Amino acid sequence: ATAASTTFGFHHWNNSSWANPVNITRDGIAFNTDTAEANALDDYEEGTFNAAMSGSTGGLFSLNQNKCFYTKVGRMVSLSMMLQWSANTTTGSVRITNLPFVVFNTDTLYRAAPSIGYVNGADVTSNYRQLIGTASGNGSQIDFFLLADNAAPSSSNSWSSSGEIQVSITYFTNS
Repeated sequence: ATAASTTFGFHHWNNSSWANPVNITRDGIAFNTDTAEANALDDYEEGTFNAAMSGSTGGLFSLNQNKCFYTKVGRMVSLSMMLQWSANTTTGSVRITNLPFVVFNTDTLYRAAPSIGYVNGADVTSNYRQLIGTASGNGSQIDFFLLADNAAPSSSNSWSSSGEIQVSITYFTNS
């Protein structure tokens, strides 16, 4: 048996005819005359999460402030984080872990780049220009690196025993 198609729409008069710009179907919210299941908006979620900061080869940051928020619309996830730490025992590259959704993985080349709005406590020496981050496909973390002129990114492993970072990122997830 085939499921019955049930649609609820919002209609308005556009000076010459009735228009139906939004429909609610069993697949989600569809816009205008689009009826394709793949185009229906079927998920909206917002909330908080507890991120962590660690080193790629061990250790943790002791976080005394962990203000992390997310909004998920369909497969698109937007995060805003403010993390303060009062102790650092990490080794290896620094990373933020425990993102609320896994980063989309189409192939090994997919990466999402965060915006670092503020950082205090990441020691960027004179050999480097900036601190960058990447969230790679099929992971739930942001890895940080240092950039220098005409060189590959270097591990960002020199962070102070106390500090703060504010990061936002938008990426796609698999579901």
